[in-house]
Amino acid sequence: MFVGTPAFDRVTLSPRGAAPIVIEAPDAGRPFVARAAWQGAELTAPYVDHASLAAGGTLTVRTSATMP
Repeated sequence: MFVGTPAFDRVTLSPRGAAPIVIEAPDAGRPFVARAAWQGAELTAPYVDHASLAAGGTLTVRTSATMP
Protein backbone atom coordinates (compact mmCIF):
# COMPACT_ATOMS: atom_id res chain seq x y z
CA MET A 1 0.00 0.00 0.00
CA PHE A 2 1.43 3.36 -1.01
CA VAL A 3 1.09 6.24 1.44
CA GLY A 4 -0.62 9.39 0.19
CA THR A 5 -2.46 12.33 1.72
CA PRO A 6 -5.43 11.00 3.72
CA ALA A 7 -8.89 12.50 3.38
CA PHE A 8 -10.15 11.35 6.81
CA ASP A 9 -8.88 11.62 10.40
CA ARG A 10 -9.32 7.90 11.04
CA VAL A 11 -10.34 4.88 8.98
CA THR A 12 -10.42 1.19 9.86
CA LEU A 13 -10.09 -1.32 7.04
CA SER A 14 -11.22 -4.89 7.70
CA PRO A 15 -9.90 -7.06 4.88
CA ARG A 16 -11.40 -10.53 4.62
CA GLY A 17 -9.01 -13.11 6.09
CA ALA A 18 -6.62 -10.53 7.54
CA ALA A 19 -6.29 -8.41 10.67
CA PRO A 20 -7.71 -4.85 10.71
CA ILE A 21 -5.66 -1.94 9.40
CA VAL A 22 -6.18 1.45 11.04
CA ILE A 23 -5.13 4.64 9.26
CA GLU A 24 -4.86 7.69 11.50
CA ALA A 25 -4.24 11.22 10.23
CA PRO A 26 -4.89 13.77 12.97
CA ASP A 27 -4.23 16.66 10.59
CA ALA A 28 -5.88 15.21 7.46
CA GLY A 29 -6.75 17.62 4.69
CA ARG A 30 -3.33 19.21 4.37
CA PRO A 31 -1.82 18.58 0.92
CA PHE A 32 1.59 17.08 1.79
CA VAL A 33 2.70 13.99 3.72
CA ALA A 34 5.36 15.11 6.18
CA ARG A 35 6.01 11.67 7.69
CA ALA A 36 4.35 8.35 8.25
CA ALA A 37 4.80 5.50 10.73
CA TRP A 38 3.68 1.87 10.72
CA GLN A 39 3.14 0.47 14.21
CA GLY A 40 5.07 3.44 15.63
CA ALA A 41 8.17 2.92 13.43
CA GLU A 42 8.84 5.75 10.98
CA LEU A 43 8.61 4.66 7.34
CA THR A 44 11.74 5.10 5.21
CA ALA A 45 9.82 4.48 1.96
CA PRO A 46 6.37 5.68 0.81
CA TYR A 47 4.71 2.27 1.22
CA VAL A 48 3.89 -0.56 3.64
CA ASP A 49 4.66 -4.09 2.43
CA HIS A 50 1.99 -6.78 2.02
CA ALA A 51 3.21 -9.00 4.89
CA SER A 52 2.96 -6.09 7.34
CA LEU A 53 -0.52 -5.17 6.12
CA ALA A 54 -1.72 -8.78 6.33
CA ALA A 55 -0.61 -8.88 9.98
CA GLY A 56 -2.70 -5.75 10.66
CA GLY A 57 -1.70 -2.63 12.52
CA THR A 58 -1.83 1.14 12.54
CA LEU A 59 -0.51 3.57 9.96
CA THR A 60 -0.13 7.09 11.34
CA VAL A 61 0.27 9.85 8.76
CA ARG A 62 1.30 13.41 9.61
CA THR A 63 0.57 15.97 6.93
CA SER A 64 1.77 19.51 6.32
CA ALA A 65 0.52 22.65 4.60
CA THR A 66 3.97 23.10 3.05
CA MET A 67 6.17 20.69 1.14
CA PRO A 68 8.58 18.94 3.52
